[in-house]
Amino acid sequence: MEKIKAEMHLLPENDKVLAVGNVTIMGFVTVKNVRVMKGKDEPYISMPGEYQNSEWRNTVYAASPEMQEELKKTVFAALKEAVTQDLDIRKEDVNIKIVPVNNGNKLKGIATLELFGMKVTGIKILEKSGGGKGELYVSMPQYKTIGKNGVEWHDVVYPTSSLARWNLSEWVLEAYREQMRVRQ
Repeated sequence: MEKIKAEMHLLPENDKVLAVGNVTIMGFVTVKNVRVMKGKDEPYISMPGEYQNSEWRNTVYAASPEMQEELKKTVFAALKEAVTQDLDIRKEDVNIKIVPVNNGNKLKGIATLELFGMKVTGIKILEKSGGGKGELYVSMPQYKTIGKNGVEWHDVVYPTSSLARWNLSEWVLEAYREQMRVRQ
C-alpha cells in the first residue's frame, strides 16, 4: 500500500494557488484542500489550517523531514500528472459555433462544441450579475431537479479537470467575442 496518495486539480485562473487537492495517508485518512502555492522562488505546499490570534496555524503537517519530503514528492507528482492530463487537447481540435442572443437579459449567446466526433449543445454564455458590465462566463448544459433544498441544477456534461474547464471557457468566450466583432 502506498504511504501517501495525492490527487491535485489545477487552478490556472488563480493568481496565488496553482492547484488544490486531497492527500490520503495509508488509505486511512484524507486531508482535503491541500494547496500548491506560487512562491517567490518556487511553488510550495500549503496544508489546511486556521487563523487564530493573528497567526496562521496548520491543522495538519508532516511530523518529520522524511514525511515532509515524501509529501512534497507525492503532491508534486500528482501536480505534474494534472498538468500533462490536458496537453493533448488544443483549440485546433475543437470546433465552436456561436449563436448570439440579444434579448436584454444575462444570456448573451449559445455555443455548440464539436470535438472528436461528438457535439455538445446548449453551452450558455452569460453575463455576471453585480459584476462589471460585460463580464462573461460559460455555463455547461444543465438539467433541473427538485431536491431537499428546492431547485437544484446539475451539469449534463462537464470538463474533466480545472485546466480543461478553464481552456473550454476561454475558447468559447474567444469565439463569442470574435463572432460579436464580425457582426459589428
